[in-house]
Amino acid sequence: MYIWTTKKLAIDLKRRRLDEVEKLKYYIAYMTLLTIAFGLGTLMPVGTGRGVNIPTLIMALIINIGGIIICFNTNKEYDGLDFIERSILFGLPIMIRISVILLVIDVVLVILINRYPNITIYLDSPFFDYIVTVSLVTLYYLFLWKAFKNLPIGDNRIVKQLSGKRFKKEKEKRDNIKN
Repeated sequence: MYIWTTKKLAIDLKRRRLDEVEKLKYYIAYMTLLTIAFGLGTLMPVGTGRGVNIPTLIMALIINIGGIIICFNTNKEYDGLDFIERSILFGLPIMIRISVILLVIDVVLVILINRYPNITIYLDSPFFDYIVTVSLVTLYYLFLWKAFKNLPIGDNRIVKQLSGKRFKKEKEKRDNIKN
């Protein structure tokens, strides 16, 4: 695994040296660092008195890693190919759904704050951050898992034919049988 240089990684990608499990390791490392970066981002701007919510950060990491592994295994039940690509492609409509859910929640919260101004004490609490973060991250992986479960089950030969050199021999065998 290359953690600093991208040149050697680019060569390995070009030569198709990375299998799906190796790509999974990169994806988990990337999502872990992204989660930590967002957690540390709560320190900005410096001097606001707001610190990192460690329990929220830990739960987000656990849910991210667990969700990725569960979705990876679900993809493996289908054909085991293109996990990261599918995760990203499925992620767009999922994030749009979650954004709509957040918009509805925000509208409800604005109405509640206008009606009950003292409620902001609860909304500014670390516990509220924890509940919202854990719920949204869990919801994301629930939607993602469902998207992988919705991959059509059946004949995956077409997918395998399009997935690279490792299935070239199978295609050649099928072509020879037809002739």
